Amino acid sequence: MKKFSFTDPLYMAFYAREIYRDVALYWRGAGLLYLLSLVALCTIPGMVKLHSQINAFVVDEAPAYVKQLPTLTITQGILSAPENRPYVIQDPVTSERVLIVDTSGQFQTLEQAKTKVLITKSQIIVQTGADPVAVQLSQFDDITLDNRRMFEMLEFAGEWFGFIFYPAALAMDYTFRIAQVLIYAFVAMAYGRMLKIALGFGAAMRLTAVALTPMIIAHTLLTFFDHQMPFSWAITFGLSVGYIFFGVRALAEAPPQTSTRQE
Repeated sequence: MKKFSFTDPLYMAFYAREIYRDVALYWRGAGLLYLLSLVALCTIPGMVKLHSQINAFVVDEAPAYVKQLPTLTITQGILSAPENRPYVIQDPVTSERVLIVDTSGQFQTLEQAKTKVLITKSQIIVQTGADPVAVQLSQFDDITLDNRRMFEMLEFAGEWFGFIFYPAALAMDYTFRIAQVLIYAFVAMAYGRMLKIALGFGAAMRLTAVALTPMIIAHTLLTFFDHQMPFSWAITFGLSVGYIFFGVRALAEAPPQTSTRQE
């Protein structure tokens, strides 16, 4: 019979063998609803921080950039500006290039423009990670953006960014965590065989979802406080596998008449 509630693994997964036995033996399903709740909870701090940062940028820094921009018009996916030349938007403090708007065709790549954001007649190119990402302007409706309207859009983004982006951030992180659970569930089953424990795939997924709880919470806190750890991938892997082994070993103490193949 199930002994613990849905929220108990949020803290008991750090130390309690009994929560792993309860989840593997008496819970039902694959643990994906619990995983969703965990990820949804752990996505909030990052969104709150990002929302605060964007709001601060809009209030304190964005006006200096917006004032440098010309009036921009998108018509049937083509951008136009008052003058057919590159507009170089600079950091007001360091004078570093942060954005170039070029409808003349002089710049076609970020390497040529020596900036991280380039807006051409037909696309927006942004440096994200190792490879640049291009967004076609044909995806946007016809619009004219002057400085006043740009300020209004930025103010709206500053107020609502966290609420709007939260579902997308949750979906991306949840998809990633599901993939982790699927992979680590095979690790749990393999270790269970070594200990002569008949661990079904559903039970292995539930146990794995709980075993990943300490790692996910720790990662959330470290990210929120901007704490960078060397070899973080190795530490993350070790923490995850360590708790999976901890949970599987806990099943060795389960009553012998109870099967972990219950689903």
